[in-house]
Amino acid sequence: MTILTAECRSFLCLPIVFEHSADRLLLLGWAEPPHLSEDATAQAGQIADQLAVALANSRLVEDREKLAMGTIEALARTVDAKSKWTSGHSERVAELSVTIGRSLGLAEKEIDSMKRGGLLHDIGKIGISGAILDKPGRLDEKEYATVCEHPAIGARILEPITAYQDILPMVAQHHEKYDGSGYPEGLRGEEIDLCARIMAVADVWDAVVSDRPYREGWIHDRAKKLIVDGSGSHFDPKVVEVFLAVMAEG
Repeated sequence: MTILTAECRSFLCLPIVFEHSADRLLLLGWAEPPHLSEDATAQAGQIADQLAVALANSRLVEDREKLAMGTIEALARTVDAKSKWTSGHSERVAELSVTIGRSLGLAEKEIDSMKRGGLLHDIGKIGISGAILDKPGRLDEKEYATVCEHPAIGARILEPITAYQDILPMVAQHHEKYDGSGYPEGLRGEEIDLCARIMAVADVWDAVVSDRPYREGWIHDRAKKLIVDGSGSHFDPKVVEVFLAVMAEG
């Protein structure tokens, strides 16, 4: 945006050239005609060039971020595509987790991590047989133990990627329970990463309200009761409180 005032009577207009196109202009204004030396004019040109470099860097960062998020979303859909029953699950868990996180007052950096963590929280299910994931009946002891491996598998898959280090706790711990009875490490209370505690609520909510091969999705009142009943045992009570407030707001 350019703001011109009545006091400006003389101007120097310099193009900001980006990708062979001058789609921006640097406009310098003076109340009185200036006496610009060659050095001053050259310095103004250098400022325009520096702005062009800054714009190019900004576009590059934006493109890289879009590519990174696109890759994460593709990975999430790859996991969900293993079973028709889980289509869209990771995206919904990410969205609800972010909403709860914002209501808890988390910093924007944590919100960004939570979005990425939600999309990839089930990446370890790539290593679980589709026959188990789609089994219409109750899992036997061995099958259940296999499913319980997916958080650790997911963490191992993502561990070599430096950019994903911040989401490893969410991937590894979203099935831990507040009372220590969860898996894979049996962590309890605040030993569990806060984002993972948030994700635990979002994950269970979406799982029970969605159809599965062994049951139909629950009505919301029944699903809310499950979350409330699990407060202090399965879930962090503070997270449950905020979750209920979010649901009340629609």
